[in-house]
Amino acid sequence: MSHPPRFQVLVPTRVRLLLPASQPSPAAVQHIQWHRSRAAQAAELEGPWMLRVCVRLPVQPGSGVSALLAARWLGALHVRWLNQMGLGSAAPYTGPVLPAWAAFRARGPGDVVVGTRKVCNVAATASGGQVLLVASTLLQPPAWGVLGMALGRPMQDLVELHDSSLAASMLLGRRVDAAQWAASLRTALQLTMLPGEKP
Repeated sequence: MSHPPRFQVLVPTRVRLLLPASQPSPAAVQHIQWHRSRAAQAAELEGPWMLRVCVRLPVQPGSGVSALLAARWLGALHVRWLNQMGLGSAAPYTGPVLPAWAAFRARGPGDVVVGTRKVCNVAATASGGQVLLVASTLLQPPAWGVLGMALGRPMQDLVELHDSSLAASMLLGRRVDAAQWAASLRTALQLTMLPGEKP
């Protein structure tokens, strides 16, 4: 790596709809902001119920670091971190890529699951000599109804989305301290080895 990665860990303070470049503009959005995300592969509802990480990973030519490898690296980091935070059953998703209309309904490399339910969504895209990574961890149950209303999805889609996702607080049986979790994740990111690095 010629330059260290740049990363940001935050808890979104407002509700915002994130859409991939390929998804049509929402027709029924009211009282909600939305924008296109380069890394997004499916619709995602950003809000104070999640911990969000953005990493810009510089890649040297010939390093062998791809968006796929970087996604798995960030997912593995989240697995270790979630295990330390008390989610001992959190594990990397190892099944086939499953596209879907919503990020937490889809499955792909780097995602973190507890059983069959996703607790952390990881997306990656390579561009201009770097890989952009975005990871979203559900801390509290999200407002899936807002997402469904914005995109005009039927109730059955929201039921399936609820059943295929899981917030940390639901697994722990208590509300989690978002600031404490954010600080812990920043430390984990600062201490981890980057993809392609050797000890």
